[in-house]
Amino acid sequence: MGGAGHEVSGNAIDGNRIGVLVDAIFGDSDRVLAPLVHDPAWTQQVAALLAAGVPAVDHRILDNTLTGNANAGVRMHYHVRGVTVAGNTVTGTGIGRVPDAAEAAFWAETLGQAPATPFETTGSGILLYCFPEENRVTGNDVHDNRAIGILIDIAHRNRVADNRVTGNAHGIVLSSAIGNEVTGNTVSGHAGHGLSVDGWLWMGLGRSDGNRIWLNDLAGNGTDAFDGAGRLLSAEEIAAQIPLMPWPEEMRMVYDNPAIALQMAQMMVAQQQVGATAWDDGTHGNRHGLFDEPAEGFVDRDGDGIGEVPRPIPGGSAVDRFPLSAAGLSAALGR
Repeated sequence: MGGAGHEVSGNAIDGNRIGVLVDAIFGDSDRVLAPLVHDPAWTQQVAALLAAGVPAVDHRILDNTLTGNANAGVRMHYHVRGVTVAGNTVTGTGIGRVPDAAEAAFWAETLGQAPATPFETTGSGILLYCFPEENRVTGNDVHDNRAIGILIDIAHRNRVADNRVTGNAHGIVLSSAIGNEVTGNTVSGHAGHGLSVDGWLWMGLGRSDGNRIWLNDLAGNGTDAFDGAGRLLSAEEIAAQIPLMPWPEEMRMVYDNPAIALQMAQMMVAQQQVGATAWDDGTHGNRHGLFDEPAEGFVDRDGDGIGEVPRPIPGGSAVDRFPLSAAGLSAALGR
């Protein structure tokens, strides 16, 4: 909580509510530090609280094994900057220990009154939520967690690089995220999305814009890549997705209710903004499992492993201008 330059390394952290939590310190800790929709006065109050807080900066979370924790393996939010999360193994989150039913009931009661931690993130391996900035998530093995492997949600200018993310419900998700870099990751074995930008999670909580995604291996997922940040979604589209999200079982009776799903969706629609993400760095894009061979539309006339036909990204108007073959990706990464 707060402070600077601490290191947590080499530990086995198993079966807790959260494995490692990095947060700031605020004098009024019972208040929800998220602005209410269309309420400038509350936004100003939140800004004042944040300005008075003690930030957490330059901590290091290194080489830990985090197994079977309930809500998150590693979680960072608010005034968390310059933190390095590297070399950790994060697995079984939301599986070894289920989320607390009393906490779930609390958030169900406050639904619609104030923004709350979205419950489809429960059971995520590494979670950056609500304004952590300029952090580094590198070289981690994040596998077989209940929800999302690595989630960048309302988090800006972070770097997610060289991680192995496998066997979660979804791989890497950016939602309402600005200026992040996602590169060199292996993302596979997800029944849902491998790597997605908005359009799946909290579709209405602002734009995802200015992110850059390149040199990732996205083969072997239900949908390898998805980007819905470039178009506005209707309330009906959003409401249809809400029951499909991996909510805790004790919350399903709430979110399977069509009226509540539509209420949530209408709140989200009012907040939508269009943004754009670059799926290449101007030279190299990513490997897409269903677009890396000639029979799938991959064209590589000069044999350098870089496709000459762009790969449209499902979900909107985004494209990967320089898709890669498996050999092209290996060459670009020097493997």
